[in-house]
Amino acid sequence: MYTYPELVRSVDLSVMTRVMLEGDGSTTLMLQTLIGSKLRAETLPSEADCVSDRVSVYLSAVFRGDEYPDLAIRRSRLFDGFDNLVSENIIVYRRSDRDVLIPRDDTPFGVHTRDSGMYERRRMLAHGVTGKRFGMLPEGAPGRAYEIEFSSGEKVLVNEVFNPGVIYEET
Repeated sequence: MYTYPELVRSVDLSVMTRVMLEGDGSTTLMLQTLIGSKLRAETLPSEADCVSDRVSVYLSAVFRGDEYPDLAIRRSRLFDGFDNLVSENIIVYRRSDRDVLIPRDDTPFGVHTRDSGMYERRRMLAHGVTGKRFGMLPEGAPGRAYEIEFSSGEKVLVNEVFNPGVIYEET
């Protein structure tokens, strides 16, 4: 069974890493600029596309409790143009919003919503480093959790964990 990343605060992050974690702009666009390469998404199996019994502590901050049965997840990894792992991601969304929000190909979520002309507001819920390994990424990898609310009313909960070799530098 998959789990959500568990983030712990860290004060020993470089300015570049803090900007990435605390910024409320498009993560995908920032990463593409930082890396100098377009990104592609690899969708991972999402356990029958349902929200796990071990739900994120942030679900109730984004969705009301009675909406949980309507929630689905999209797990993905982002890779750069050289097939280097950039991040692992979990996007929680309402099933009824799938056709609008979720790309059907290897387009990253952030690129898809921007290309669709969707305006968004982000609310940061947490940022820090992982307290343990998350997917293919080691303990101590920088990550964040945030809500995106689109002008058309859809909402998502995003959990992102970044490859420390890509955005983490010693302070």
